[in-house]
Amino acid sequence: MKEALKKASVRHGSYSALLTVIVVSMIILLNLFVKQLPANLIYYDMSDNKLFSVGEVTKKFAQELKEDVTIYLILAQGKEEHTLQQLLVTYDSLSDHIKTQTIDPNKDIKILKDFGLDTALTSIKDGCVIVASAKRHKFIDVDSIYELDLMRYQQTQQKLYDFDGEGEITSAISFVTSDQLPVMCIVEGHEEVDIAKSIYDLIAKANFDTKRINLLKENLPKKCDVLLLNAPMKDYSKEETTKIKDYIDQGGKVMLMSVYSSNNLKNFMEVVDYLGVNFQKGVLFEGAGMYMQYPFNMVVSANGSHSIMKNFKSSDLALVLYGQGILKSESARKDMVISSLLSTSKNSFSRLDLENQNISKTDKDISGPFDIAVAIEDKQTKMKAVVYSTPLFVSDSVLAAYPAAANAKIFMSSLSWMCEFKQNISIPAKSTNYPTNVFTAAQGQISMAITVFVFPIAVCLLGLFIWIKRRTR
Repeated sequence: MKEALKKASVRHGSYSALLTVIVVSMIILLNLFVKQLPANLIYYDMSDNKLFSVGEVTKKFAQELKEDVTIYLILAQGKEEHTLQQLLVTYDSLSDHIKTQTIDPNKDIKILKDFGLDTALTSIKDGCVIVASAKRHKFIDVDSIYELDLMRYQQTQQKLYDFDGEGEITSAISFVTSDQLPVMCIVEGHEEVDIAKSIYDLIAKANFDTKRINLLKENLPKKCDVLLLNAPMKDYSKEETTKIKDYIDQGGKVMLMSVYSSNNLKNFMEVVDYLGVNFQKGVLFEGAGMYMQYPFNMVVSANGSHSIMKNFKSSDLALVLYGQGILKSESARKDMVISSLLSTSKNSFSRLDLENQNISKTDKDISGPFDIAVAIEDKQTKMKAVVYSTPLFVSDSVLAAYPAAANAKIFMSSLSWMCEFKQNISIPAKSTNYPTNVFTAAQGQISMAITVFVFPIAVCLLGLFIWIKRRTR
């Protein structure tokens, strides 16, 4: 009997050991299999702002890649950069043409030197990224990936950062794989109102090469994909005007921002007229509820029907300061199609007498609505232009003070339309701040009552009920 029990025990123990080995082996094989799966099937981005994920623009762009690209993350051994590391795992899963690699600045010195980076001469921070293809490479500083939100810092004195990993890396992939990079020529020499630094950053992120041109001293280069005429305070010369008109005749692409000036800008207005439009006299004022602080600080809904505005909702608002109404010129050529992008409400008006301090419409004012941004296309010459009737549409004074305004996005969408980009790869940064719940005073009192009184009383009553029930058994 003892012998039989002993044999049964041994047999049972052998079966248990074998089963343990099989289960452990299956777990190991399952882990090995899961490791081979794409990152999008293994990881789920639970961050509030989707810091580790990429958008549809990046996904489509990666799927259409035909060249090999390597993304190098510079990170010393023992250091971690969790957000970037996880984002690169996502990039690695998007396409067979994308590979990622981490390089140690203290060990992989030769790789860095191949990219023109000498650690002996340059201090390279952890978290910097290099994107490389067979054509060229691009270095992305970690300070460009984590952008300090200056507006919030000024308001709260807290250093809050936006994460621009996807925007910078996708832009860099586009840069290193493009056969030719677009060129924006910026006319200067007339005390032009400068555009905001943040707009220059977006233009660079869209992989434009920018060239400043003084048309009195030089001609436009043969490769000029977009010509920016930005609110001159002094007039163009006849020679400059002729050069611009010749560029327009050759099917050029023009981005023009006007300025309401007491100076006589006859030649500049000749260029405007050549584009098929002119400006209503006076400065535009908006009706009640459609402006900020002053009637000439107009808040305009980005709900135009043109393809430039297709990705905007009526809740997207642009801020337009000191605008003028845009009218179709009598000399506009028959092949020109002029489409409204932004327009004022029916309660707006154009004020001719700027000495008048009354914010309400008078008999001398001209009733609206008015177009304040238009897209122009010449079907015969293939010329395209976008005209904004304000010098401050993408200026620091607007974008820094009102970062939520849609002005920058509209500007970049206009650029994409003129250059016929399939998609705008200028992707905005994502906030790294955790969202907070904001309660009204009444909601706060209800929340406090529930947590301080209702829950504790409910727990006490439940305990009392259970105690009484047990006592009566």
